Amino acid sequence: MIEDTVCINGNVCVDNFPFFMIQNQEDFADTLDGVIGMSPPIITNGPSFIGYLYAQGKLAQPIVSFQINLESDDVKSQAQFGYADS
Repeated sequence: MIEDTVCINGNVCVDNFPFFMIQNQEDFADTLDGVIGMSPPIITNGPSFIGYLYAQGKLAQPIVSFQINLESDDVKSQAQFGYADS
């Protein structure tokens, strides 16, 4: 396991985030620059990125919510960090 500063959206960062380094990967797009798990903070899942953001005061709540749009209208899919839009 190694540690580094990990950011989402270029401006929300976790300092010294521990993660498992992948040395070889196949079948991902060439533009992929990382994969961060969004699992609950359970020891067998590894470090919780959301938990670290919350602990460092960068999220109001330790949650991530998703809106997935499979239709072709103007509503885009999105992820929201720190709150759920009701």
